[in-house]
Amino acid sequence: MMLVQFVGTVAYLFLLARLFSRLRATHTPVWESLGSPSLLPKNNLRYDRRVQRWLWAKGYSGLGDPEAISLAGTVRMLHFTLMANFGVLVLLSVLFVLAQSHIPSNR
Repeated sequence: MMLVQFVGTVAYLFLLARLFSRLRATHTPVWESLGSPSLLPKNNLRYDRRVQRWLWAKGYSGLGDPEAISLAGTVRMLHFTLMANFGVLVLLSVLFVLAQSHIPSNR
């Protein structure tokens, strides 16, 4: 399950970079309105929130560019899937620790 999370994260970052590149090249005003996003951290939470809000609100649906819309939709779904998978990993880890603490030791 951790391998799935790792591979999914790599795929997410690759697709996100492609989306940012496409927005910069073909939808410059949108890219600028999102804070000119890139994969390199800008230490700016507003920029991250803008991009996430744009994805979750499906702000990309009005681009009129089927490839960009499809790419953004894929990034959005992959992000949701990775968040859900991470939640499951945390839950399973907690359950594992709790189960281990209730197993009697044979001394």
